[in-house]
Amino acid sequence: MKHAVSALNAGFAGRVGVVLALVALSSGLAGAADVRANFGPYNATFLEGGVGLSRPLERESALLAPRAPWSITGWVRVSRERTGPIVIAAIGEPSALGCRCLLLQDARLAVAVGASQRLRSDATLTPGDWEAIAATYDGSTARLYLNGREIGSQPLESASASTLWSLAPHSTDPTATNHFGGSLARFELHDAALSADAVRQLAAARPDFDLVVFQQVGVGWPWQVKSWRGLQEPQDPWTLPRGKAPFSVPVATPPVSSSALERESDLDVWTLASWKLAEGPKVSADGAQLSRPAFRDDDWYVATVPGTVLTTLIDRGVYPDPDYGLNNLAIPERLARQHYWYRTQFNLPPELSGRHLTLNFKGINYSAEVWVNGERLGEVTGAFIRGLFDVTGKLKPGEPNAIAVRISPAPHPGIPHEESIVAGP
Repeated sequence: MKHAVSALNAGFAGRVGVVLALVALSSGLAGAADVRANFGPYNATFLEGGVGLSRPLERESALLAPRAPWSITGWVRVSRERTGPIVIAAIGEPSALGCRCLLLQDARLAVAVGASQRLRSDATLTPGDWEAIAATYDGSTARLYLNGREIGSQPLESASASTLWSLAPHSTDPTATNHFGGSLARFELHDAALSADAVRQLAAARPDFDLVVFQQVGVGWPWQVKSWRGLQEPQDPWTLPRGKAPFSVPVATPPVSSSALERESDLDVWTLASWKLAEGPKVSADGAQLSRPAFRDDDWYVATVPGTVLTTLIDRGVYPDPDYGLNNLAIPERLARQHYWYRTQFNLPPELSGRHLTLNFKGINYSAEVWVNGERLGEVTGAFIRGLFDVTGKLKPGEPNAIAVRISPAPHPGIPHEESIVAGP
């Protein structure tokens, strides 16, 4: 399994010291329904008017025979409502006139098993909403389902198909110019006609879409970044480990109580030991506001310091421990793609009045901005680079003081070029 790792470590050593860190692991999606697929699940986002995604089928595949049973299931989110035939998934050549496929016909869900052999429903998909769709064919009758409910059935005859399985394909019909734009999640191809109960089971197992890593299809030019391609695209979901046991229930542990400012054995060294943590996207205030003593952080997490961001989120009962079973698949990939705020507030002893004070971070990964009492001190960039700031005159002895640290991941977590001799630390 490919991991996108973004470890952040912000701390102060020397005169004032602490260590902060984030490690966010990539996540996949384990299927909850006990229904196996021949191909899939696929998780992909398609650029409207771009390219599709295809996989070859073996010539001996039972899926290609006339009257062969098959099913296509998954979740879809269309970008906008459009008219005309739009093929979502196809077995064989995706001709708008004669494909064995799941499609939209004038915005209505439809299934085709060959030329002029088509079942149309009255159901439309709501742009922007995730909906479960399915099409089944048992060799004689085609059925359509929306959100686990059958919305149509009709006897149809199918011919043989060519050796191709495709998602959001361009039609081979020269008169068809429409192309699917949107996202598909947990999309699967089965070599059997699933029962209504099996379809309902799949529809009831609604994915947590925050845990789904989508392949971006039709965005960019692959040959320009081919040396990194395997690191930029998620691992095929169906190759990830799967288990029948649910994820462990997150368990919160009581935070360790400590004073905000602790004197070390060396009387010239003080450690900032009490910190709060918040996810950056959930914080509307800026660094100048967060680093003032008047700011209220009552709803922030009590941070585990030293420790990673993920350590804090596990300790506070947000996510299960990834060291057990497949719990790492329950941790969203977005954790490695966003910034975080750490904040501490303390009273500086009056005895430090007139002293030369230095704020020393023991290591930050990947980058950070530091604010003290409403003033931006500077930034630190690079994996575990130390940060040293002169805070003489900026901290107020005998009064409340506040420090805020904005920690951000590497621009492209998981790409080795970010940490190489050529690119620097």
